[in-house]
Amino acid sequence: MSVFRAVESRRSLVRAANTGISGFIDPSGRVIETTQIFRNAVITQKVPMLQVETLYSRFGDVFAMACLGLSVFFMLLRLLKFRKLSF
Repeated sequence: MSVFRAVESRRSLVRAANTGISGFIDPSGRVIETTQIFRNAVITQKVPMLQVETLYSRFGDVFAMACLGLSVFFMLLRLLKFRKLSF
C-alpha cells in the first residue's frame, strides 16, 4: 500500500517500524531497500526530494466524488422514471 501512496503523490517514502518492515520507496514506486520483519537493523539511504505536484495531490478526491455524485443522480433519475411508469 505504501508503494501506491509514493506513486500517487510522487514523493519518496521512508517507513520506520519498531516490529515490522522498514524501508525506502522512491517516487516512482521502486522499493530501494527494506529490513526483515522482527530483526534489529539500521539502513541509510539518500532520499530524493521532488517538488513535482501530481493531479491527485492537487485535486484529491474531486474526481471520485464527482463520479459518486453522477452515479447517485442517474440512480435517482432512473427511480423517478420507474415510478412515473408504474402509476
